[in-house]
Amino acid sequence: MRSARLASLFAAALFTTLCASKEGHATGAVVPHSTAKPTAELDVRVAVAGGTRWSQVTVSSTRVMWLVPARPGAALDWASEGWLDALDEATNVRVLRPAGPPPCPMPGGPQPAKAWAQKSSLHMPAEAMIHTSEGDVRAHAAARGFVVSPSVAASLTATFAAGHRIVSFEIDATSGVTSTPTLRVSDDGAPMFPLALTGSDSVATKVNAFAITSGAATVPGAAEIEDAKVMWTLGGSSYEAHRLDKVTASGNPFLRESSSRSVLFDGIAVGSINVPSIASIYFSKTSSTSANACLATAKSAAVKSGVVRRACASGALARIPGGATCTPGTGEIDPVELTCAGNDDLALALADKAPGEVFVTRFAGLITKGALGQDLALSSKAASRSSVVQASEYGTCDATSAPPPPPPLASDPQAELPPESGGSGYVASDGCGSSTSSSS
Repeated sequence: MRSARLASLFAAALFTTLCASKEGHATGAVVPHSTAKPTAELDVRVAVAGGTRWSQVTVSSTRVMWLVPARPGAALDWASEGWLDALDEATNVRVLRPAGPPPCPMPGGPQPAKAWAQKSSLHMPAEAMIHTSEGDVRAHAAARGFVVSPSVAASLTATFAAGHRIVSFEIDATSGVTSTPTLRVSDDGAPMFPLALTGSDSVATKVNAFAITSGAATVPGAAEIEDAKVMWTLGGSSYEAHRLDKVTASGNPFLRESSSRSVLFDGIAVGSINVPSIASIYFSKTSSTSANACLATAKSAAVKSGVVRRACASGALARIPGGATCTPGTGEIDPVELTCAGNDDLALALADKAPGEVFVTRFAGLITKGALGQDLALSSKAASRSSVVQASEYGTCDATSAPPPPPPLASDPQAELPPESGGSGYVASDGCGSSTSSSS
């Protein structure tokens, strides 16, 4: 066992950051403290690019131990908080009003979709421990007052049988709604969304997932936005209600919200508003004094021929003993050109890829209360999907018949979703002017 000081937070319910042994999976979970009260919120943001995975969890007051699986040789780091934020902001759906004037004064546009998976203030955990056996994990958890359920115990058995290790993080999030810092795990696992043990016995779990792949991505059974079902009403766009309908429909584990190349380095135009690129937002959040220079260098590198040379993560947080040692690749594009002030998430995301072929795909998913998610293999054989949605028609001008906000989960009466919040509001308007659209 080896300990290392950390910086993060997590909280209640079962959350698994799965990674693949070359052909199989390691599993993990978060286990509650014996004195903890059930969480009232569990939101997950995860991004995947090759063998690198970023994850962040938001939970409400509770105390937990986070058990994270990692393959021998894996490098664990706390990534820049700007990385997931940049993916989230640049790929978020923006809704335009229908063409033509509304029948009465209605909100203007474009209107960004409200946040699906939430983020709150960050909280640092006490320490991390690397465990080399199931008995070690169970003894450590018991000594600290955490409860390992039979289902988690079974997953630990499978994890170690597959040759993985477990890294534990003890988190005290009893002061309110808090988020972990972004945990980055880099190893030789297969690209997938690692959600097979993600879930909670007390609440439904919201998931935002981002795939950085060569080609537009999808996952098995993913639903697609139906623009014709998005309306514009006195309250603005009905997109959030449409999204909720999609992710709660039977057989639809995820809704594919957008998939675009331009969001990575160019950004998109939404009516008269320009949405900055992922690279631009990322550099501005992590290296404000050199953001413009870093962006210019990265954009120059992105138009070069060839692929980005593989870089190796530092493993500053922890490194799992054994396994294959990461060696830099032989691509034509130097990853240093995609790194700014030591922030290397963009370089790791584009490793072994030709930047001009890279798509960033955004998904929204829901894991119902009392259920677990599933591993979702990524396929890059999909169509692009603009993040700009134009509402198909205007709603009624009668405020008494305006559609109510989306209900908590009609398909699961026991599940209770926290109210949606966050994200930017729409641009209000008293007039009846029309809007124009532009696709990404």
